[in-house]
Amino acid sequence: MDLFSCYFFILFISCYGLAKTTTQNFTSIFSFGNSYTYTGNYQILAASAGSLNSNVEFPPYPYGSTFFGHPADRFCDGRLTIDFIAKEYGLPFIQPSKEKKCKFHPGSKLRLLWTTNLHGLRRKKLHCATQQQFGVNDYTLLLLAGKSVQDVTNSYAPQVVKLISEAVEKVINDGASVLAVAGQPPAGCMPVILTLFASSNKEDYEPDTGCLKEYNGLAMYHNSLLHQDVIRLRGKYPRVKISYTDYYYPTINVVKSPGLYGFIDTPLQVCCGKGGPYNFNISENCGMPGVSACPNPSAYLHWDGAHLTEAAYRYISSTWLDGPYAVMQIHR
Repeated sequence: MDLFSCYFFILFISCYGLAKTTTQNFTSIFSFGNSYTYTGNYQILAASAGSLNSNVEFPPYPYGSTFFGHPADRFCDGRLTIDFIAKEYGLPFIQPSKEKKCKFHPGSKLRLLWTTNLHGLRRKKLHCATQQQFGVNDYTLLLLAGKSVQDVTNSYAPQVVKLISEAVEKVINDGASVLAVAGQPPAGCMPVILTLFASSNKEDYEPDTGCLKEYNGLAMYHNSLLHQDVIRLRGKYPRVKISYTDYYYPTINVVKSPGLYGFIDTPLQVCCGKGGPYNFNISENCGMPGVSACPNPSAYLHWDGAHLTEAAYRYISSTWLDGPYAVMQIHR
């Protein structure tokens, strides 16, 4: 996993959707996203581009070790939020859309990778909604290029939220009846961000979490804009159920009170990593020789410094399905 990919995974926005049948059951789930929802397209695309041997398992073991017992094309020790949501409705594990044999059947998954381009949403009339992720390239490239967090927050976040709203409207016009639009996680609490943008000034950190204030502030501002737009879209499309689902607060709650949720009392520590104050080294990533995973991933919030553990995704998905961190819970 290269440096750019690691950081790319952090600042992201997504929306995913589920389709209703006449009996009010969900029959399909479609998703456009990056590594928080990868189930195989990265490997297929990288192999086709010649940057990855198609016979090599990626990400390698110990990825997938908790649930699958082997690498399962997920940047996690086990299942992702999208897997838990699919399970809730009796849907199979979602297959990558780039597989040659992949068809648009219940449980299939669409992906639009590494871009904020919306053209992929026009390909097919959907009987369900989709997941689309925005902001990652936009925010990441700007921050790594030396733009200040304040500049990115004030000048670019509104543009990113506008793109999300446009994507939501496109899938609604393609027939989506139930959508959940997810906000950003607290990027300032991610070990990769804490490592890349470490500060010698204690005032740059939140006293109750140890997270970087400005990066969390960017996520919160983005989420507030996004939530406002979801409310606007509900008014415009009253027959479509649009939920706002929150990554930020369930994650920050674990950071503030990890024991309450069954996690270790050093919640910023990485399970699969090596060295540094967060057990994370940007040049020695999880899956590399000499880098090992902790024996109890379910007690950790962070898996590899850029992604969360299965235990964290399980908890977050439960707060989306039944609340309190979905405005209009998915189950309602």
